[in-house]
Amino acid sequence: MIGGALLASRLVMLAGMTAVLHGIPAAAVYMAGHFADADWYHAIAAGGYAGGGVGPLKAAFYPGYPLLAALVAAPFRVVLPAGLLSAPAPPDTSVRDWLVVAAQLLVSNACLVVALVALWKLYRPRLGSTATLIGSCLLVAAPNAFFLSSGHSESAFLAATALAFLMAERGRWVPAGVAAAAAALIRAPGILLLVPLAIIWLRSSRPRGPAVAALAIALAGAAAFPVYTWVTFGDPLRYVHSEAYWHASRANPIATYVELLRRLWLGVREALHVRPSPIASPARCARTGPGPRSRRCSTCRSRTSSSTPSVSTACTSIRARCRSRPCCRSRPAAARKTVPIARRAPITMPA
Repeated sequence: MIGGALLASRLVMLAGMTAVLHGIPAAAVYMAGHFADADWYHAIAAGGYAGGGVGPLKAAFYPGYPLLAALVAAPFRVVLPAGLLSAPAPPDTSVRDWLVVAAQLLVSNACLVVALVALWKLYRPRLGSTATLIGSCLLVAAPNAFFLSSGHSESAFLAATALAFLMAERGRWVPAGVAAAAAALIRAPGILLLVPLAIIWLRSSRPRGPAVAALAIALAGAAAFPVYTWVTFGDPLRYVHSEAYWHASRANPIATYVELLRRLWLGVREALHVRPSPIASPARCARTGPGPRSRRCSTCRSRTSSSTPSVSTACTSIRARCRSRPCCRSRPAAARKTVPIARRAPITMPA
C-alpha cells in the first residue's frame, strides 16, 4: 500500500513537472537534480567545495548527501570512457552531468525507502498498522514531499534520524550513534538528536560502554565538517557565515506554508489557462536578497550569486529547448518590459 502511494505520487509529480516544462520529460527529470538547492548539491557532488570559485558559498550545504551521490557516481566515472562522459546529452548538457543527476535521485529515493521502513518499524508497535499506514501515505503524498525524491538532502536526513531513534529504542547504541553521526553530517541540526537519544538512554537500563561509544561517534560526525572547513578555508564556522550570507533575516514557517499554497494556486490557474502566474511567467525576472548578491532564477527558483553564473545550469539547459523562457540578468532589457513592474514585486522565501 505504501509502495503504491509512493509510486503514484512520484508519477503525479513527474507529470506535473513535465507539463510545466512544456512536455519535455527529460527536462523534468533533469530539473529534479537542479531545482533550488539541488543545484548546489549537484555542484558539490560533481566538483567538491573548492571548485567553481564559490567554495565558501557551497559551505552553506553540509556534505553528507552530496558525498553519497558522489560515491554512487564514482564507479561509473571510472568505468565509462572520458569521451562518453563528455558526450552531449539533452537538454543541452553532458553525460557526466546526467550521471550526477541520476546519482542524486537514486540516493534520495533509496533513502526515502529506508526512512519509510524505519518509520514503519518504529511507529507500528505504538500506533498500530492502520495509523502508521495512513501517516506513511500522507508523508509521501504531501505537496512538499517532492523534495524527498529530488536532489535534496531531506530524505537522507529523515532516514538517518529514523534509524537513530529505531536503534536507540532497541538498545543498539553504537548503530544509533552511527545514524546520529550521519544525520549530523547531512544537516547541522542533526547534532540535536543527542537530546532525545539521551532521554531514551535515561529511560533504559543505562549501559555506559555502548552509550559512550555512541556519543563519541555522534560527536565525531558533528565535528567532521567544521574541521574540514577549518582546514580548507581557515574558518571552522564557515557554515554559519555562509548561512548568514544567504539568510539575512529569520522566516516565519507558517508564512512560508501560506506562500507555498499561494504559489500552488497561481500555478494551477496558469496551468488551466485562467491567468498567467506572476511568479512563473516567462518574462518575469525574479530578484531577492540584498542587492546583487542573492538572486533567484524565475524558471527554476535556484539560488545564484554574483560569483556564480547569472542563470543556473538547469535553467540554461531548459532555455536551450525553450527560447521563450529567458530569465535573470541575461535577459535583454526589451523583454523585461513585457511585464509591469508592479507584477514583478520580489518575493522572499527561505531556501
